Amino acid sequence: MASIFLSLFKEKDSLIYTLPLTVICLLIKYISVKNTKTHMLYALSLVCVIIADVLIFSDFKTNFIYITLLNGLFLLCNLAVLKRYLHEQKIKKILTPSVLISVALVAYVFFYVLRLLIETLPNNQVFFAFCTMSFFAAFFIVIALIYLSQLYQNGLILLIAGISYFFQMFFSLINEFLHYDKIFTTLIVISHIVALFLLTKFISVTKPTDTQISID
Repeated sequence: MASIFLSLFKEKDSLIYTLPLTVICLLIKYISVKNTKTHMLYALSLVCVIIADVLIFSDFKTNFIYITLLNGLFLLCNLAVLKRYLHEQKIKKILTPSVLISVALVAYVFFYVLRLLIETLPNNQVFFAFCTMSFFAAFFIVIALIYLSQLYQNGLILLIAGISYFFQMFFSLINEFLHYDKIFTTLIVISHIVALFLLTKFISVTKPTDTQISID
């Protein structure tokens, strides 16, 4: 709540303390629940977020390459964690025409955002942005496949986490490169917190609906 309040009534650099602290609290809670080596990848991803948040609210444009690298590492760690929830036979069954159309729409949005970046960023930053966007596209597709498989409890909160992460990324680009507005900052903070909270909850407590499926 403190981060949301500051985003509304203070300058965004005031979030450099409160927002990373929120993620640190999530990290501590997660480690207390999941302390095995397998789940340390997600803990590493949260550490990347903490560092990225500090850089974002210090100077987004100056630190853009480091921010994209940290976000890319966050997405790669989460892809490694979430791939354990995928099952090949179930994926083949859910790849229906409607699902493929949805994937095409996601791809369209991906290329639209990428075009926006190409028109805005210096050439030396486009490559890093493209890599991060590619990781995000894979991340979102994996989340959608897990949700559609209906094999796990809390599948909906994982989907909401992915959508929230997308809004965070989209509003961040608008806010930093096209039009700065405090409302966008508030929406970014809300999306950021919701995405991480729900993703952490899914990975911490979700169990398969089929007792014969194991994710350990």
